[in-house]
Amino acid sequence: MTAYLLSHRLPKIWGTPPFSPASTIPFKDPSDYRVLLNDWPYVIPSNITHMIVWTRTPIPTDSNEGDMTPDSRAVIAAFVEQYFTGRLAGGGRDQVLWFRNWGVLRSVSSIDHIHVLVRHVDPRIVEEWTREPEVYLV
Repeated sequence: MTAYLLSHRLPKIWGTPPFSPASTIPFKDPSDYRVLLNDWPYVIPSNITHMIVWTRTPIPTDSNEGDMTPDSRAVIAAFVEQYFTGRLAGGGRDQVLWFRNWGVLRSVSSIDHIHVLVRHVDPRIVEEWTREPEVYLV
């Protein structure tokens, strides 16, 4: 999966891991992340769109548990609020959910990423976020 992502989905300028990000803070520099529709979506209702935000900036984790640090969680929550939730009418808080799998659960462990699920979002907004056509909504 990593080879596929690097060859076909992520910016060529990123190269291969370990990456050299523009910023050491995840999601601070737009050149360091890419929002894509999930190529391997979970089984979810058709009114939900599943996106992955891939980042070449490492997301710090607790080395003992493999979960995000409290600071990482705050940085990601702020990014999701600004990039996704803030774009939706009425604040969109009830339409956006995000998570990051623990280290042992990641199928692509060499490229840091978060999952973002949005419910009842106009496909044109999804296209703005991903810069690719929305193909998962019916």
